[in-house]
Amino acid sequence: YEIEKFIRAFGRPFPGAFTYYRGKKVSILEAHVQKSDTEYHPYFYGRIATINKNKSIKIITKKDYLVVNKIVIEDFEGKPGEIIRLSSNAVFHTPTNILEKAKTTFIPSLKMKPTS
Repeated sequence: YEIEKFIRAFGRPFPGAFTYYRGKKVSILEAHVQKSDTEYHPYFYGRIATINKNKSIKIITKKDYLVVNKIVIEDFEGKPGEIIRLSSNAVFHTPTNILEKAKTTFIPSLKMKPTS
């Protein structure tokens, strides 16, 4: 799956695949796709469907789920279910201006700021 490859490719030592949750930048360090028989309306993309017993979270995508196992948000690094709570506005979202910048800006990997 492309999203799994993207997350692995931009993980440490690079800055990581990221999105936003309630206005805070979230780097996704570990995740995998879980198949689903449901195709969701675009309104649901990015919504947190469940917090699993192991504290990973299941995020709705177009046809499947993205199960996120490890994140960095501010000073926290670990299982997302340890700090994220389910609610009607529990959504991962990347603003359009950031997506557009990513499509049009090239940063050589050697110039990317490493993560700790």
